[in-house]
Amino acid sequence: MSKDEGIKRSRQTLRARHLLTWRKSGLSQGDYCRQHKIRPSTLARWLAGGQAQEPDAAAILVPVPVVRKPQPTPATIWDFEPAALSLATGRGLRLDIGKGFDAPTLARLLTVLEEGA
Repeated sequence: MSKDEGIKRSRQTLRARHLLTWRKSGLSQGDYCRQHKIRPSTLARWLAGGQAQEPDAAAILVPVPVVRKPQPTPATIWDFEPAALSLATGRGLRLDIGKGFDAPTLARLLTVLEEGA
């Protein structure tokens, strides 16, 4: 390591230690700067520069298992029998009417659909 690289690394270590110490201290930026004789603009520049990590901190990769769930089909979502009657409109709407759907309910539904047309 060259002398310049060593100086640069020392500065990065100092910045990172100050940022971590400030975060743990609970002090405002101004109070911390006064106690440690650092210009507030310097601390702000360090914060903006992304110097907040521990020096030489190694990233740790953690494997995360991926579990694929099967996509539900309409029958599993609504739990009804296959349609006894399908009604398609000119507007691209489709209504599947299952077995056991009574005539008065169907009549009311058709009235509502006709009024909306």
